[in-house]
Amino acid sequence: MTIAKFTTTCVQCGITKEQIAYASHQDAKKIMQGKDRGLVLYTRTIPRDLNFTKFLLCLVFLGLFGGHYFYIGRKIRGFLMLGSIILLFVSVIVFPFGNFEDIEMHSFRAAASWDGAFFPLDVPGIIAIVVWFVDWFAIVVFNRFKYPVRIRGKNTPFNN
Repeated sequence: MTIAKFTTTCVQCGITKEQIAYASHQDAKKIMQGKDRGLVLYTRTIPRDLNFTKFLLCLVFLGLFGGHYFYIGRKIRGFLMLGSIILLFVSVIVFPFGNFEDIEMHSFRAAASWDGAFFPLDVPGIIAIVVWFVDWFAIVVFNRFKYPVRIRGKNTPFNN
């Protein structure tokens, strides 16, 4: 659903920009824990009940581990980023980079003959780092990040 720039109502579902402005993020987080995920709407408008300062702090300091996704209630994405970064750290610690001519010390990476560029276990972590940078630009620079909200009202398709 996209509301055109010079209109106030979505032509598909009838939701107004005012309803989105007063939508509840906290209600959306509760619903996302249950089975009725179809009642959640994603919008670029920052919800009034979302503490944007905390959200940005989570992005800056915990974003690499998916902290900003956990904060807004998108736990699946948060766990995917957290697992990817943990896999990257384990890969680097267990199979460290170094001199690949010393086969005794780095036998697994050397046997895989990856020539020190990267290791297959590193790929999810590298993707998580790229996603973190993309989120930075989407939130801070371009305002294109989508926040989950719950719209309440008797005339909306998202009511109880």
